[in-house]
Amino acid sequence: MHRRLRAPFYLVLAFLLTGGVHAQESSAAKSDLLEGHRLALLICSACHSVSADQPDPPILRPPALSFRSISKKPGATEQSLHSFILTTHSTVKMPFNMLNPQLDDDQAAAIVAYILSLKGRH
Repeated sequence: MHRRLRAPFYLVLAFLLTGGVHAQESSAAKSDLLEGHRLALLICSACHSVSADQPDPPILRPPALSFRSISKKPGATEQSLHSFILTTHSTVKMPFNMLNPQLDDDQAAAIVAYILSLKGRH
């Protein structure tokens, strides 16, 4: 390959490879959002309004904060939400805390990704 052609070839190759990585990351992120949405409807919708396509309203009266409201809180970050979901649970001393949804780390991460995806929506 001529020396003049090498640089553009490698630039194009790098661009294509980077695009492939971003496409895979984007696909994985979309998969997390879909899984988070599915889990939220299945597990969280009894207490929270999780989305407009929620088949039934929350049975908790009054309902807990909606996922959209949670997403817009100033302290709503991936780390803070993940920690809250996995550690803040009701006890005899604190009966009004959130019940333990008994999620594993990946499930909690998917729900957090879904909640944070609501941040920019109206």
